[in-house]
Amino acid sequence: MAKGKSTPPGRLKICNALRLLLEDKDFSSITISEIATTAEVTEALIYKYFHDKRDLLYDVLTEYLVEDYSRMEENLDGVNGAYNKLKKFILYATDTWTTERVFARILLFEISSFSNYYKSRPYYMIKKYDNKLMEIITKGVETGEFRSDLSPAFMRLMITGSLVYIWQREWHQKKKTPLDKLVPDCLEYIMDGIGKG
Repeated sequence: MAKGKSTPPGRLKICNALRLLLEDKDFSSITISEIATTAEVTEALIYKYFHDKRDLLYDVLTEYLVEDYSRMEENLDGVNGAYNKLKKFILYATDTWTTERVFARILLFEISSFSNYYKSRPYYMIKKYDNKLMEIITKGVETGEFRSDLSPAFMRLMITGSLVYIWQREWHQKKKTPLDKLVPDCLEYIMDGIGKG
């Protein structure tokens, strides 16, 4: 969704309304009527811009991911060495999941069960993160910073799987262990596991 003058005010109000509702409710429990009421628009206007509620969610998530990916690249810019870039990538991801909990919840829990998720706009944005991670790992293998006896694809899977598991565990626990207590151990485990030592 484009910002500024090219974005119709009604469309912007609709997207902002969904963002607001997601702060307190699961996506599945939000209705088109609630979105319209919160946005102070008609339901017909929502259907003018979006096929259905899921299409609206995909639009909101895509905008978020485009902005977040740009911020991530800015964070990685100027970081020298694959080892340091990977640490920065991991810390950026976990910090984002902590501060943007609504989007983290949707991306890590909710939308992967949608039947058309793997053909959606957010999925292709997520692939950009995966490709960036693979780029960093592959460069680290080439420069000798990371082990060459493990495939880059396996290392990527180990990293993403570990981080997602930690975040999901923290989310579901009644007595939560803060991420800032878990991430350093996970980071050390990852870097020791793929580093040359």
